[in-house]
Amino acid sequence: MGALTNVLLIARKEVADALRNRWFVLYALAITGLAVALSAFSLGGDEAAGYSGFGRTAASLVNLVLLMVPLMGLSLGASAIAGERESGTLSLLLSQPVTRLDVLLGKFAGLGLALVASLALGFGVAAAVVAVNGDAIGLTAYTTVAVLAMLLALAMLATGLLISTLTR
Repeated sequence: MGALTNVLLIARKEVADALRNRWFVLYALAITGLAVALSAFSLGGDEAAGYSGFGRTAASLVNLVLLMVPLMGLSLGASAIAGERESGTLSLLLSQPVTRLDVLLGKFAGLGLALVASLALGFGVAAAVVAVNGDAIGLTAYTTVAVLAMLLALAMLATGLLISTLTR
């Protein structure tokens, strides 16, 4: 088997593990629910309460992103290597014909895919709510916040993996 095949197999396993992780599912549901709620409760132009455009929703989501996304990435990354080391499955995995780099890249790819997919779901549902009930003003700002949230999640995942590999 080639290195790419090993990375893809480990990534597939990590996606499945992330979907079974209760904390990850809770974070994903919380981000989706809070993103929809923030889009629903953002103040519009002259309305007392209601749906607003993408710009105000993006501004409202910045604080949510700064709080929730690093927690998601760090918790997934920190438990990826350390959890397998504690349960003894890491030594079993490394006894297979895979390199440590294959394992690390596979874990990052799988967990990164799960993180990006959960954020895309949350931002996508909120965008659908805004598009149906609001106007399209500020779509670029909203998309920028979504992309930067995904990059922040990947950076925090990498940090969590680093912490997980350096600590016992």
